[in-house]
Amino acid sequence: MEKKTIPDNKISNDKGAAGCKSCGECCRGGAPTLLKQDAELFKSGVLKQSDVYTIRENEPVISKKDNSIYESIELIRIKEKPGTSECMFYDSEKGCAIYDNRPVQCVQYECWDQSGVLHEGLESSRLTRDDLFAESDEIIEIIRHHEDRCSYKNIKDAVYMLGVGEEAAVDELINILQYDTYSRPYIEENFSINPDMLELILGRPLIKTIETFGIQASQDGDNYMLSRIEEEPKQ
Repeated sequence: MEKKTIPDNKISNDKGAAGCKSCGECCRGGAPTLLKQDAELFKSGVLKQSDVYTIRENEPVISKKDNSIYESIELIRIKEKPGTSECMFYDSEKGCAIYDNRPVQCVQYECWDQSGVLHEGLESSRLTRDDLFAESDEIIEIIRHHEDRCSYKNIKDAVYMLGVGEEAAVDELINILQYDTYSRPYIEENFSINPDMLELILGRPLIKTIETFGIQASQDGDNYMLSRIEEEPKQ
């Protein structure tokens, strides 16, 4: 597929006027959040459910702008390439593999104008798991059970209790991690779910995301070890 370019009237001129340079910086900086209109991309086959993952309600997310941590609403995003923040559909030589049918946020995004247009009304316009699985009561029930046991609110409460010396919080965190970890192969096997869809249905594995709470979790068989992540001393 040939690399898609932007019409000349959208490219910055020599005087530095604002406009898209078709540089790919936005594609390398992170994948888009999907909106309700993007549900059509799944119906048409442009996107597969294995191409996306869920950021769950209250999940701590590290801002790419200033590395601060904020609690998110539920969002569905296209996956990034492993170990990078680069959208899985971006190629440095060929450009975007789905450019002609790219998500709404990609169409609307203007990196030279960070006025917040994409964030206004996001709570009502975002695509959610309830939208994608509206016709599957089975999967919706799986999501509900997982949220009941493994919500980020539950984790936040347990981490707080751990911080004030409540020893029972250790068991609570380990129970949450175990439920999340063992739910994944169980669901894959018993409901014939593509394993690449699990990060959409259940979100990212908690054993990884718990690090945003300052907790390091390691697993040895059925046993878990929790430790505090020491902050690096400021220079």
